[in-house]
Amino acid sequence: MKKTLPFLIYVLLAIAMGSLLYHTLQRRAQKKQVTQQMQQLPEFTFYSLQGDSISQKDVAKGKPLCIIYMDPDCHFCEEEMKDILTHIERFSGSQLLLVSPAREERLQQYQEEMDLVLLPEVLLARDRDFTFSQYFGTATTPTIIIYGADGRLQKKYSGQTKIEAILAHLDR
Repeated sequence: MKKTLPFLIYVLLAIAMGSLLYHTLQRRAQKKQVTQQMQQLPEFTFYSLQGDSISQKDVAKGKPLCIIYMDPDCHFCEEEMKDILTHIERFSGSQLLLVSPAREERLQQYQEEMDLVLLPEVLLARDRDFTFSQYFGTATTPTIIIYGADGRLQKKYSGQTKIEAILAHLDR
């Protein structure tokens, strides 16, 4: 009994360490795959407030695309959007895709509060299936991802970002 207990502890520790190593390597491989797939605008599906699907085919072709992962109740997202809306004329040659996991009712309220319906370059989408991170990697709010007119990744920002930095990558 005295000899089997240390052996069992050793075996359990080895299994735990092996499992931890396996999951770490699996996450690292998944992160690398997402990073590679997002170098070109990936195929994605989100949903309009009316429940229609929105995919990469629905964004303006031949224009830079600024994807903003946000939450209407996030203070930093609110500041980011106010800054963008203050300079919205500078986004006229681009498409803005706002993506949020928030409930449909909250997004409708947000759309009205921010007068987004009046802005043809802004498309509001709901991440109802919580798949944003599968397409674009880690997603904190706000996350800003900029693609050029050719569909190639220009820049990814996590957190509130200065408007000049965003515009610098959209103007390329």
